[in-house]
Amino acid sequence: MLQKSIESVNNNMQEADELSRGLAAGEHGNIHETMIAMEKASISFRMMTRVQQKAIAAYQEVMRIQL
Repeated sequence: MLQKSIESVNNNMQEADELSRGLAAGEHGNIHETMIAMEKASISFRMMTRVQQKAIAAYQEVMRIQL
């Protein structure tokens, strides 16, 4: 599940990169699609980062528990 999530974020980032390069090169003029893809990539990356932070915090909490 984690691997699929990371791949999805990576695909979103690559799509946004390709669309922004195409827009800059003049291959297409659809700025709306480009901006939506960039925002989608940004949101998914921030979400992945938050999940990572929560997982690390949970691990640290478990390590503090004394048996």
